[in-house]
Amino acid sequence: MKNKKRALGLVAMLVAVAGLSACDEVSSTNNGSIFTYTDAAGNRVSYTAEDLLSYYRKTGSSLSTEFDKVYEVMIRRYYDTTGKATKATLEAEATSEVLSIKNTAQKTAETNGTSYEAEFESQLSSAGVKNAEELYQLKLYNLEKSKFETELYNNYGTGDSTISGYEAIKNGYYTKDGSKTYIFQSDANTWGISNDGWIKEQMPYHTRHILIKFANGKTGEYTQDKIAESTGSSEGGEATNLAQVIIQLAGASYSTNVDSNNNRTTNISTASNRLSFGSIAKSMSDDSSSAAAFGDVGFMSKTTSFNNEYKLGLYTYESIYSQREKNTSWGSQNAYRITPGLTEDATSVNDVDSNQTLEDGTTINDYFNNFSYSTSESTSETGIGQIPFGAAVALLDYSKVTKDSNGNVVNEGNESYYPRNVIFNKYFNKHNVCVITPNAIWSNNDSGSSETATAANNCADVVSGDSVVKQNFVGEYTSEYGNLPGFKTDTTNILPQFQHNVLTNESGNIVLAVRTSTDSYQAIHFIVVERSALSQYGLTESNGQIVENTDDSESTGTPTLSDYYTTSNPGDSSYPTYKDGSTTKNMTTYVNYNKTTSQDYADRSGAITSDIKSYNSALNTYFFEKLVNDQSVKFNDSTLEDEMMVYSQTKRQSAKDTNFTSWKDSWKTYAEVLEAQESARLSGLSDGKGSLLTETTAVQFSDPNKDTSTGVWAKGGACYYGTK
Repeated sequence: MKNKKRALGLVAMLVAVAGLSACDEVSSTNNGSIFTYTDAAGNRVSYTAEDLLSYYRKTGSSLSTEFDKVYEVMIRRYYDTTGKATKATLEAEATSEVLSIKNTAQKTAETNGTSYEAEFESQLSSAGVKNAEELYQLKLYNLEKSKFETELYNNYGTGDSTISGYEAIKNGYYTKDGSKTYIFQSDANTWGISNDGWIKEQMPYHTRHILIKFANGKTGEYTQDKIAESTGSSEGGEATNLAQVIIQLAGASYSTNVDSNNNRTTNISTASNRLSFGSIAKSMSDDSSSAAAFGDVGFMSKTTSFNNEYKLGLYTYESIYSQREKNTSWGSQNAYRITPGLTEDATSVNDVDSNQTLEDGTTINDYFNNFSYSTSESTSETGIGQIPFGAAVALLDYSKVTKDSNGNVVNEGNESYYPRNVIFNKYFNKHNVCVITPNAIWSNNDSGSSETATAANNCADVVSGDSVVKQNFVGEYTSEYGNLPGFKTDTTNILPQFQHNVLTNESGNIVLAVRTSTDSYQAIHFIVVERSALSQYGLTESNGQIVENTDDSESTGTPTLSDYYTTSNPGDSSYPTYKDGSTTKNMTTYVNYNKTTSQDYADRSGAITSDIKSYNSALNTYFFEKLVNDQSVKFNDSTLEDEMMVYSQTKRQSAKDTNFTSWKDSWKTYAEVLEAQESARLSGLSDGKGSLLTETTAVQFSDPNKDTSTGVWAKGGACYYGTK
């Protein structure tokens, strides 16, 4: 503590020296000086080792490094010469803060019956200073530093009100008179590695979701998880809610015939009024905060603490499976930024690190290109998962079935064998990102549509004795489902590996689904991307497909990616606008997306600026480099110059390495979840006697004609559990 107090005393001394040197025109020599620079008034200033570091190298610094010390002196010198009004204002604020601390000490002393001196000494000790003058200097420097950084964020220290520092840091450059000035591009051998700005480094995504929770789910249960349903007559259980979300997203309605044993036959038709993703989220999502905002969960970036299945599942889809944005110039340049191991043209997947392998010896990215658990030759599932629409219909049919046709509990009441849980585990309990296809499954064989019934029967398990030798995991296309509004948008340009369209929302954006596990809940998310980090110019409709705009076209009202994450608010002169005829209109950006109040705008833009300010822990080294260049700093002491550069190089590389290591480890953890899921689902799949139960169990559960003496329902068969 004493060392820190002495250091602050030196700060005060240095400021006094700087103040004296500011009188009139400065005429200094390089004799004994370790660096010189041009101050804000155009004066040339020199500092000697004795001025700056004589005590710091012996006693340590109130700041962490010599780098910080030099940075501090330059900032303080900067405000010594920026005009009396600015300096006086900062000094008055610092004086006010010191007086406030003194008042606090006085009040505390009166309350505790102690002395003012003791309480003020305690305040000084907490601040790491030894007297009121050092406290004043500390407060003054904090104000000077804050103002300096505010100027950087406001106009990047250019003094030009048409330039936004936030926008410059966001993009990695600012534009003036049509010319770009890149702000973080450095010679790696001097100040260290360059930085491409917040957008490229963080790859932000704006997403919405619908969350369906299930209370009895378990983390790490990949084949026999449970989804509940009320056993009463009312709707609204977990299985029903999950099914209804998919049916409503598809623009369908349904009617259900129920027999005396609660066996159901669901008929699907096109709804008279298709509901939007937002309205479904508002009424159905179990995430109350985002539901109130029509499913909006805000933007996420690489450092946002979303669970891996949601965040990395989305990044996997965007960087590996989706072909839309990845095939554009911007997309091909940047897809590799979000998936470790992708080459820079995003055309192939390489190992991240020869040591980053899983227990079976495969690499992380093997699981995102080759993840597979189906043994059906014609319906293999590779990479991206599939949830047949018919599985949602089956959940409705089976949601309340818990007994056989005679009213008996089957398999000694083991709930894993309830039909809804069999369907849930086979088709929904997947931690790899999935799309929803217009396919029927075997359980839809009672459909009122003969085409769907035929397709369903084509998906039947192949049974041999007490074993199931072949299963179908992806179903078969049927036009009954394919003609629903949610499957009408042509998605073959995005996912050419699918012969038919996959489910989209009312705007034509693909709906993704993924099973997630957290410490607080188990759930399935339905996700749509409102703006992809790979979509530089936004999306547009063309010939029934949703495609990437090929150029920035303000006439469409679609903001660029940079404009989408504007730090301005509607009404500000810098807020993105477009011309609709002769009328100037605000673009729809992240800031005003489904928002109408000034407080909402401030909150949204504030979230962006906060992320911009904190995305890189080495930002101050770029600010320092700017000061060195702008103030024409010359280091006459080569050792000090080397130390400044080595520190900057090291800090920048450390920030990058720390972020990448954390990012890579998250991918490894996610890949290991998929590895465990694959292992569990494949176990026993060849005979249908594994922990992933055969769909035969669901289809025949209530069948009065099933043979329990031989075959799959006999003791030891694929559908039997029990001791009797």
